[in-house]
Order: sequence, then structure tokens, then C-alpha cells
Amino acid sequence: MKLLICDDDISTVDVIQNQIDWNALGITRILRAYNGMVAKEIILKENPELVLCDVEMPQCNGIEVLKYVSENGIHTNFAFLTCYESFEYAREAVRYGAVNYLTKPLDLEELTEALKKMVEDVHRARVEEAQKEDCSNREVTMLNSFLRSLRDGFYGTDPQKIDAVLRRERINLPVREPWRQVLLGVNMDGAYEQGWTKELAHYSFRFLAGEAISDRLDFGYSIVDAGTQFYTVLLLIPAARMTEVELQQRCQRFVHICMAHMQVCPVCLISEPDSLYRLSETNAEVSRKLHKLRFREGQVFLDSEITEDTFHGAAFEVDYVRLMSCVKKGNKEDYTLMVAELLDKIVQSRTGSDRQMALLHHDLLQCFYTLLRDNRIQAHELFHNNEMRDRDYYAERSVNDMKKYASCLFDSAVSALEKENGSSDMIAVVKQYIKEHFREDIDRNEVATVAYITPNYLSKRFRSETGMSLREYINELRINEAKRLLLSTGKTVSEIACEVGFENISYFSTVFHKHCAMSPIEWREKSGNNK
Repeated sequence: MKLLICDDDISTVDVIQNQIDWNALGITRILRAYNGMVAKEIILKENPELVLCDVEMPQCNGIEVLKYVSENGIHTNFAFLTCYESFEYAREAVRYGAVNYLTKPLDLEELTEALKKMVEDVHRARVEEAQKEDCSNREVTMLNSFLRSLRDGFYGTDPQKIDAVLRRERINLPVREPWRQVLLGVNMDGAYEQGWTKELAHYSFRFLAGEAISDRLDFGYSIVDAGTQFYTVLLLIPAARMTEVELQQRCQRFVHICMAHMQVCPVCLISEPDSLYRLSETNAEVSRKLHKLRFREGQVFLDSEITEDTFHGAAFEVDYVRLMSCVKKGNKEDYTLMVAELLDKIVQSRTGSDRQMALLHHDLLQCFYTLLRDNRIQAHELFHNNEMRDRDYYAERSVNDMKKYASCLFDSAVSALEKENGSSDMIAVVKQYIKEHFREDIDRNEVATVAYITPNYLSKRFRSETGMSLREYINELRINEAKRLLLSTGKTVSEIACEVGFENISYFSTVFHKHCAMSPIEWREKSGNNK
């Protein structure tokens, strides 16, 4: 569960974030904003379940943020923090759906209780929504259960027996019409390595399959088989709904989406049309073929085109070793020559040029996908700009388009590798900037801008390189400087706290005690007596 804290007083945000046991509340992620405009952007992008927001802020106040949430139909539990006990503010807050109105100075116990109630409200709403969805999905569940039994041969292939079951279960299904089976198989290891849970990966793959291929969002007409490594989804699609070519194109786009966003590379097999009476027989055959093709990741096969040669590999494939050598050396000339050679073979082939172009498209993407994965870089780095996405979309249109696509792939991969290899230099730049500016009001977004990277990537890389978060590192520098000033000057603790970058004396004392196991005054007395 995510919580957004929005307040133009940074010290208030720091105190809330550092003084509450979030794990006990079930809140796993804290988002920060220092004005209403940024809060709107974060709410739209992250969709946090909870929001704590100050009322009086520059540019855009808290009431305007709440109005934005209400008018855009965004579901989030919203509570206000304010120094003003204004009836007008309270009335506006209630009018637009705020669930609480807390006044400053903050009482952390009161705030914790308020957050606890907000979390409970979110859970209660989720249960109610799940119950509603359960009712609406009951028909889909019954239909899919029938189809699974039909596929597994439970009802046999006798039309009269199957019709009787349909009447008894009150299922309206045109079993006599021709249907196509689209069988999708995938190894989920890539998603698991990127931190996807098994449940989320399986759900996302099935949802994307339904949306991209059959235009369904309710999981209807789909059967799932989850093995230890290989996850399979069967989609049943009326043959009259779309042509074989359109279905093939949809499957190819689905493969690209999975590779770019889930870091998995499925294989797809499209059957010939047949009535559902014979589903148990026809599915057994296409399932056997998919099993043989399971290592042909990233490819889409038509059952009608499969021969024995299909199971032994394509007529020509991308030389992964040569490609990897070109990328590592930055040798685009040799890489371009390799692609040109493959395209010449396709042009000169008498049959299947469209099919071979599609295979080259998938093979190139698979090679680069594997290369990035081996270097611990997420595959979506390949598609970080609109040009790459456009090149990918039109790659199979012509030989020239394929060359442009291949060139863009190379440039994107080289750029991602250079970015990864330069991460240590990037951390050095970040440390130097913090060293020069830690006394100022700096945050993660500002530091990320200096390093020309995203805040999330900075946090991940910084913790990986240093073993501590960005905030912990900044506080460590501030405390070390505070210790020096406590010994070398007669300034008060409050003055020193402000000088080293803490606007809140209470928070400074908390952080100091965490680092030194005593208060600043105790440390000064003890260290001064040891001289």
C-alpha cells in the first residue's frame, strides 16, 4: 500500500516518514511532494491508496489537490494536515471526500491512529469490490470451467452429450461454429528475476494475452495451465472474428509487449479452425506441437505451416555470438553487414519471405533481450523512446524498415550498456554534489537531475554501491559536520542544526541520537571532557 505525504515544510515530511512504524500499518511505500502541483502528478502516476496533504501550500493548495482527485474519479483516502482550524477548510474537505482533518503541531499517536483507520477503510473497500467482481465473474468462471472439462475430454466428443451439458448448465456457447485455438507458452524465469511475484506475473501475462489478442478483459474463453517453469494460456477465438493474418499480427505484438514490459519471451501457436466438439482431440495435438516448439521463444507459428523442419530451427538464424561481439566492441559496421546478409537471404528465398522477415524481427529482439538480461539491464531499456517503438512497429514492412529497426536496436543496446558501465562514475558525481551541497535543502529529485538519471534509478544504484540510502548518506555527512561544530564552536545546538541542513531541531536530535547513541548536548559534554 502506498502513502503520499505532501507538505511544503520538508522537516514535517521527514518527521512523519521517520517516526512512524509503517510496516505495522501495512504501508510499503512512501511518496513525497512539496507542493500541490507535484502532488497531482504523483497521484496520477502512482495512484496511492492514501494521501496526507497540507492545506496551505504555494502554487496549488491542498483543497485544490483534493478537488483534482474528486473530479477525476481517483479513488484514494485523503486526509489533511494544517495549522489552521478553519471551518471553511473543513467544510470543503468534507465536501470533496476527505476522511480526516488533522491539525499541527502533529501528535504522532493521533496521526498513527488516523492512518490505521484509513488503511482499514482501504482493505474494507477492497473486500467489497472483490465481492462485486466475484458476482460479475461467476458466469465467466462457469464458462471457463466447462471449456476446461471439454478440453480435458471429460464430456467426450459426442455432440448430443455436449449439448445436453450446455442446456443443463445454461451456458450459451456456439459449439458448432469454427473456433481457433491460440496457445501461448512462456518461461517465467525472466519476470521472477526482475522481482515479479508468481501470482502477479501469471495474472499480468494472462491479462495482456486477453487484451492484446482477443480484446477481452474478463479472462473469458481462456484456460490456464501453470507448470513449474512453463506457463501456458489457451485462448479460444471464433474464427469469424478475425482473419488468420490479423490474429498472427496480434500475437506478434503480444510477444513484443511481454518482452518489453515483463522480461519474458513467449512462443505462440495458432490452430486451424474447428468446432468445439472436437476440442479434446485438436487441443491434444496442438499442445504436443507447442511442447516441441517451447524453446523457439519470441516466435508465432501457424499450425498449418508447421513441418518437421520447423522443429529443427529456422532456415537461417541470427548469429548471437557475432552480434554480441559487435555490440561489445561498438562495431556497428560489422553488425550492419550481418543484418544485410540475412536480409539478402530472405529476399532471395522463393517462399516464405514474409514469414522469414517476421522470424528475423523476433530473433533480433530476442538476441538483444538476452544480451541486456545477461548484463542485468531491463529489456524495456530498448524501447525508451518513441523512435524505437515506431521502428519496431514498422520493421516488417520492408527491407529498408528492417535495416532501420536493426540500427535502432543496436544504438539503444549500446547506449544502455554504456549507461550501466558508467554507473560507478555516476555515483562519484552524486557523492561530490552531496558533499558540496549537504548543508542545503536537497532531495533525491534534485540530485538525480544533476546525474541525468531518474530518482528511482538513482536510489537503487546508490544503495547498491554504498549500502545506504541517499537520505542516510546526506544525514551522515550532516551529523559529522555537526560533531565538528559542536567541538570547535560555541554555537547552540539549534544554530548548528540549521547550519548543517536541518530545519527541525527535533528531527536533528533524533538523527543525531541514532548515529551517536546520545543527544548533541551529551555528546558535546562527553567529547569536551575527553580533550
